[in-house]
Order: sequence, then structure tokens, then C-alpha cells
Amino acid sequence: MMCLLCTVAAVLVLSLLGTVVDSAYVCKTPSSPPVSTTPDKCLNKVETGSVMSNEARQSVVNAVNLYRAFITNQCDKFKSGKPKSANFRKIQYSCDLEQQVKFTCPAKTQTFETSGTVFRIIVWGSTAYSIFYRLAPWLEELEINGETQDFVDNTVRFANTVRFYLNGDAVEIGCYVNKCHGLHYLACTTATQIPKSGALYTPGNRCQKNTDCTVPGYHICDMEYGLCDKGGKPPQQCQKDADCTDSDSPICNLDASLCGPLTCKFSESGLTIDACQDLHQCSEATDKANPEKHFCQSTVIIAERNNDHTFTVKGFGAAVGEKHLLTSVSSKFSKCGTTDLYVIVGGTKIYPLRTSSVKPRMRHGSFNINAGQDLLLVKLAAASPFKFDQFLKVKKVSLGVQDKSLTVRLQSDKMAMNSILLQPDDECLKIFSSNSAFPYTQNSNMACGLDENDKATKFLSGAPLCDVPLTDGKHVLHGIRSLSSHDPGHKNGFLVTKLAPNCDWLFQVSEGEVKCI
Repeated sequence: MMCLLCTVAAVLVLSLLGTVVDSAYVCKTPSSPPVSTTPDKCLNKVETGSVMSNEARQSVVNAVNLYRAFITNQCDKFKSGKPKSANFRKIQYSCDLEQQVKFTCPAKTQTFETSGTVFRIIVWGSTAYSIFYRLAPWLEELEINGETQDFVDNTVRFANTVRFYLNGDAVEIGCYVNKCHGLHYLACTTATQIPKSGALYTPGNRCQKNTDCTVPGYHICDMEYGLCDKGGKPPQQCQKDADCTDSDSPICNLDASLCGPLTCKFSESGLTIDACQDLHQCSEATDKANPEKHFCQSTVIIAERNNDHTFTVKGFGAAVGEKHLLTSVSSKFSKCGTTDLYVIVGGTKIYPLRTSSVKPRMRHGSFNINAGQDLLLVKLAAASPFKFDQFLKVKKVSLGVQDKSLTVRLQSDKMAMNSILLQPDDECLKIFSSNSAFPYTQNSNMACGLDENDKATKFLSGAPLCDVPLTDGKHVLHGIRSLSSHDPGHKNGFLVTKLAPNCDWLFQVSEGEVKCI
């Protein structure tokens, strides 16, 4: 736990973090708050593989902006006394830059050095606070020439660090931390060249009001730091979800009449995974191939809306046409009744599936205990104005046991789209030996698979299984997840209804609109 704290502390000089000024031109002795060492997805959206927490990422931004504020506020923190002021912009954190600067462990520590646009450092030390106090005095040894804004001695410790922070061309930063050879290695980039010498910054006047910020896009003056900031987008007002056009804030909070984020949770309190967030990430991730993103964009969540404007996941499905989705009868949402249901597409778009004025048509698979036809074809109501922009074609040929399938799975901290091998018939018979009401039958209509754990297997009924080989550059649907196993030793097992034997049924009940290929 403490090692990552050491990492962030050493590299970003977190001994300098805290409240810098109460008002303009006032500098205080900074405090040293602790930082979480539990790795997070970058800004809760992007999994980069870095062992940084989001608090650590925020500390990156805080440290850079704090150094800039020492200049803009003319703080007497340097050996040379008060520096001339400057007109700096506030740095922002970038997950894209974090992905760009990702690295594998070097064979030798000597090769891990700052160069080009990447700042690199290896963290030494055993505890966070020893590093805090060990690094704090070095700031006062950095002497800046009042005429040239260059260091009097460029060889002094942490001179390169300050050059990296004070690069006025930089407006975004991303950092990646990896544990190598028992130590933490950190690489950061602003996508701009790191100056090796010359003036640290261009002297000028700090902003004191918003009109002092003249660079396009940076229209807010942070009076505490004296830095021009982008400022957040004003909340969008709304009366219904359709008014919310930003994919990051697609939900209308009817109480506040403001757009907000889409949050999807499971009914089991121990499951803290946000299914919509993870599906959104997959649908728009820059590090995923288009066929995989198409699979995510075609995956449907069926949910109920809560009073706090969050959503509870009730089932999954796959869009198989502009107006059709395919799910399972065993999924947890009510097939009859008056409960309002919503369709969430790609984790970003939400539409009513069933309300008092919107009634979809649902067609159940013909019950056959030996066929495992756990299928429900839903046609969106004629009154519904939306259609699926992305959908999966259905495969006419069943996959073999050793063919990989792409499907939805839950890991310990997120929902992921992974490739798996379906189990052979002999294993499926063992996995479902306790399912007396719905036994596994060895025929071409049924298959089975295993999740990594049994945390949410029962909630994933209706989710799609696609082939991994590509047809026309896209994955093709071949199965739908069904019931989970009752066997105490195989609660992570799930049945699969194969679609190839049901192609005629799909064609008939969709009136020719869903065709197998």
C-alpha cells in the first residue's frame, strides 16, 4: 500500500501539495495529504494497466499546477527569492496520454531515463513520509536567474522535474506507473518536448479576472493559483432524457432538471460494478478493434429506473435488427405486467422499452425441455421512435467446442467482454447435474460455459455470444446466455442456447426481418 504512495510522492513532490494560497499573491507552507494506493481505471473510465489510483492522478495535476502557482504568485520558495510572475494555463489530466506513455519493465535501470517528451524516474525509499521530508528541502536549492528565468545551476537535483512542470506549451499530462525490479517506475508525458536548457518560462502577468485569460478555451481565471483554466461545461438543462445530448451525461434528473451520468447497478449489494460505464468504455475505447467495439455497441442492457435516476440491470440482450433485440426468457426482467423497462445501448443511449404508452411485442421460444430454446425475441413498439444503429447478424452454423466465443463476463471489479472456450458435453453434464428442472441435453441445441467467478452469472442471462473469427469485418451472433448452474461447485456455469437450430423460428416470428447468414 505504501509503495505506490512513495511513487507518487517522490516523483510529483507531494510534500508540496495542499492549500497554496488563500487569495491572490498569498503563499502558505503546503501540507502533505496521503493518497490512495488502490489502482483505479483512469478517471473511472479507461483501464490502462497502470497501478495508479485516481487520487494519485489528481496529485499529478495538483503538483504541476502548484509549481506553476509558485511562479504566478511570486512565492518566495526558491533560493533566489521571489521569481517574476507569468501567465500560465492550468494543466489537465489525460487518459489518452497515459495510454501513450505505457511501458514494460526495462531490462536495466540505466535505460529508464528522461528523453524527448517523456519524463522518467525510478522511486527509491520505503515510506511516503520519509520521502516527503527528504525531498522538501531541495526546492529551496533551485536558484532562478531573475533576468533569464533559467536555473543558475542546471545540475541541481530536480531541476529537470521543474522544467517538465513549467513547460508553458503543455496543457495536458498523463502518467503511467509500473512495478519493476521491486521498485516503482513512473513515466509522464505532456506530448511536448521537454526543454533541456534555457528560460523555464516566459515572464508575464498572472490572471486576476476571467478577462485576463485570452487563450481560446481557457476562459476561467483560478484566482487562488493565478492560472487560466478551461472550466467545466455548464450543466445542461432538460425535461426528458432525449434533451441530454452529451454521451457523458445522457440522463435527465427530473428533480433538478439537469443532465447527469448514466449509472447502472446490479440488485445484489455486493456487486458494485457499473455495467453501463464498462459497456460505454468498450464501445468508445481507442485501444479496441472496431469489431469488438461493434459487439459492445450492439449489446443491450434491459433495466428498471430507480427514484434516484440510476438504473438496476434486469437483463442483457443483443440487437439483431433495427427494431429487434434477442434475449432469454430466463433473464430477470418482467416479461408481462406494467413495470417500466428501459433499453440501454452501448452504455450511453437509453430509450423506453415498455411504458404505459409504449408496448413492445415479445415472442417466446417454443418450450422444449430437450432443445433448450431459452429465447425471447423483442420487437420495439411501433410508437417507439428509436431504432438500433448497430446490430449483430445471426450465424447459420453452430460453433464447435474448441471455437472461441466473445461474450459478456464479470471480473472482480468490472464488466468485460472476453473470449472464452465453451465446455465439452461431458463437462456440461457435470456442471448442470443439479438442474433437474432444466437438465443439460447432449445435442446440437445446447452448450455451456464458465465465468471467472459466480458473482453475477445469474444476472448475465440474455447476453450475446459471438464468434471470434470475423465475417465482413464484424462478429456474428451464434448463441444467447441462459440459466446458471445450481451445482454448489459450479455456480459460475451457464447454459447457452445455440441460434443456428433456431434460424427458422427467428425468421418466422420476426416476419422475415431477422435472417441468419
